Amino acid sequence: MARPDRSFKRWAAAAKAAQQPPPAILLIHSVDDEYIPFSHAQQIAAQAQACHIPIETYFVRHATHGGAYGSDPAQYVARLKHFLAQQTGILPSSREKPLASTELAMSLTERHSL
Repeated sequence: MARPDRSFKRWAAAAKAAQQPPPAILLIHSVDDEYIPFSHAQQIAAQAQACHIPIETYFVRHATHGGAYGSDPAQYVARLKHFLAQQTGILPSSREKPLASTELAMSLTERHSL
């Protein structure tokens, strides 16, 4: 997203015109990304919040560009399932391990720590 300030304003306006909430975003990014600077992810998150676009971040360390899954597949899948459950209201099956309370707290903290 080259210009998040403009993009999110358009999203917010379209959602308002449709009388629907804007779609939520799960922003996954590596702090150590060698192609896209981490500051760009921070800018996207800040602009989304400024435009009242719901956003959750999942920042990982020591991953290459596009390598968040490979850095910790179980955590990646857990975060994705948690986000989807929040957005759809459909909870994972009881056979699946829920997020630990510290992981959930980290998730909620990351949303507001930018």
